[in-house]
Amino acid sequence: MHPIILKVRTGSHCHGTALPTADEDIRGVCIPDEHYFLGIKTFEQYENKETDTVIYGWQKFLHLAIKGNMSIMNIMFVHKKDILFKDEFGDRLLAFRENFLTGKIINAAYGFCKSQIHKMARSHGDCGNRKELVDKYGYDTKFAYHAVMITNMSIDLLKSGVYQPLRSPSEQKLLLSIRKGEIPHEKVMEILQQNLLTIKTLEIITDLPKEPDGEKISEFSVNFLKDYFKYAKRDNPNPVG
Repeated sequence: MHPIILKVRTGSHCHGTALPTADEDIRGVCIPDEHYFLGIKTFEQYENKETDTVIYGWQKFLHLAIKGNMSIMNIMFVHKKDILFKDEFGDRLLAFRENFLTGKIINAAYGFCKSQIHKMARSHGDCGNRKELVDKYGYDTKFAYHAVMITNMSIDLLKSGVYQPLRSPSEQKLLLSIRKGEIPHEKVMEILQQNLLTIKTLEIITDLPKEPDGEKISEFSVNFLKDYFKYAKRDNPNPVG
């Protein structure tokens, strides 16, 4: 059993945009037994599709964080109301989280949105779009709302160095309007194109580091794991695996 150090609520709940029927997305981080670090065993993640739960192993979590994966960033930066469990090592991870805020996040967000925008109004099954949304509203409203949100988050990060999953009340209202198909496709496209242009402009002048300090993260991980296996209690109430 792998003890969990951090478990949070993500998805639309952590952004403040959950519809009444929205399920909770539960994400977290666990530390596998030391044999998974010193031996030949591997552990990437535990997943329960019925409860929409994913608990990442330490190594996979770090590698995704270094790449700027926004789903991983959301785990570390959710509002305190969405933290379901953390121990002292979860606290230690959260205290280090700022070191993962780099241009890698911007690159990942920009690339995703840019590559998917042209599919937003297409209903072909091979595009991965939700055909029922396209048929009803003329475009994939769920993707559109998500794309507007992550580009807004990217702009905030470039401007202020702050990563904020929980959006402001005014932005929540806009995002929910998009999600419900209340804003025309053309208007959503205008917002997205302007956001992408703003991101490219801000990238030139931002103080945000281009990539994480690999040596610093490696040193953090080594010291973190040494302390964990030396001091951590094994009666963690939230094991997985």
